[in-house]
Amino acid sequence: MSGPPSEPVASETPKPSRAWPHVRAVLVIGHIATLVMLSLPGGYVIDKRRWSTPDNQSDLAGWAERARRLGYHVTNAELEARLFAVATAYASVMGPASAPFRQYAHWAGTHQGWVMFSSPQRHPREIHIDLVDAKGVATPLYRPRSDSASWRRAELDHDRFRKLSSRFGKGVADGAFDDVARWLAKRALEDVPSAARVRVSLVRFDLLPPERVRVGEVPVGVTDRMVELSRKDLP
Repeated sequence: MSGPPSEPVASETPKPSRAWPHVRAVLVIGHIATLVMLSLPGGYVIDKRRWSTPDNQSDLAGWAERARRLGYHVTNAELEARLFAVATAYASVMGPASAPFRQYAHWAGTHQGWVMFSSPQRHPREIHIDLVDAKGVATPLYRPRSDSASWRRAELDHDRFRKLSSRFGKGVADGAFDDVARWLAKRALEDVPSAARVRVSLVRFDLLPPERVRVGEVPVGVTDRMVELSRKDLP
């Protein structure tokens, strides 16, 4: 005869290592440090093309003017030279310091693709699209966030497309504006068969100081760039 059934042996759940909470804390802190480090301005701070854009030159002129009002006699060019020297020193340190973090981000797939601490956009741009008749009269087809000129609004009001307007204004994607304008004009002529010409404009608005906003003043746009195309201009 067989004896009574044996009691099942309970399996013991392995206990985590006492070191694991400390290792986990180090990994979390290192991950956060990587995101912060790679969101800081990088080597592009010494890109002279960016320094020479109208927006940056306007900002430099404003800072120099404020410095002169405070009693520091400095020209626009002198201030730019001093700031560029500071930026060069910063870039020379930032490059080696961020190298280990870039390696980790590459390995972990956590590259920080946007700059967290960038300068504010004080001269925002918008893309405006108009239909132009044979007499040269323009009819708005698209305006950002407009309920009346709302052609392809779901696409054109998307934040990724609006970012293009900012890049055009900052001078870092100038060559792409004509390509985007041609693409938009072609789509517009397809969607509106009666249209003869399409005008695509990059319009700049300068942000107003608070006291002018409070009295109800609205900024007036200035056209930075404009492309006007007919059906024969497009393949």
